[in-house]
Amino acid sequence: MPVWEVDTTRWSPWARYFWPPRHEAARLADLVGRPPLIFSHSLFRSHAAWVREVATSRRVPYVVIPHGSLDPWAFQRRRASKYLWMRGIGRAYLQEAAIVMFSSDAERRKAEQTLGFAVRSVVVPWPVGIRPLRPSREDQRDARIQLGLPVDTRVLLYFGRYHSMKQPVETVRAFLDAAPSGVMLVMAGMDGDVSADLLRAE
Repeated sequence: MPVWEVDTTRWSPWARYFWPPRHEAARLADLVGRPPLIFSHSLFRSHAAWVREVATSRRVPYVVIPHGSLDPWAFQRRRASKYLWMRGIGRAYLQEAAIVMFSSDAERRKAEQTLGFAVRSVVVPWPVGIRPLRPSREDQRDARIQLGLPVDTRVLLYFGRYHSMKQPVETVRAFLDAAPSGVMLVMAGMDGDVSADLLRAE
């Protein structure tokens, strides 16, 4: 499947959030032709307006995947610009989508609370390979050795992006305040608005 990368770093804020440069929009429209279906990920970017226009003009259905963008928590940052985007682009974009795809019932429920209007939606959990609920002692031992962790220490695992929404700093502080003996906290993730270095410092 062909993939085209579009560098938006030199675009104006208007172009990044509301409508891409006309020459870029036309070039991309020529590249995609008339696909049978369009999947559009995330919100609050100009690709949404472009997808809606291309899909409407070519009578192609499109699916919107918000990835948590409609959680009420997300509107605590850049609130004014997000509400402006929703009024200018977002409402029509979401209501005209063939489907808005959420990964959980909770995500859909929170989105409905944020939107205040109805959209056609479905919940499709992202597929995760099923493993035994409890790995064997040998599997546990091998994994710990591979990661350089003590073999006999109880391990608590924090797994996720280091973002303030997920409270990684508060997790570390709660663990340190409890100071459980013989227990280790392992954090696995990637930097968000909180860095791994900051967590190490804590």
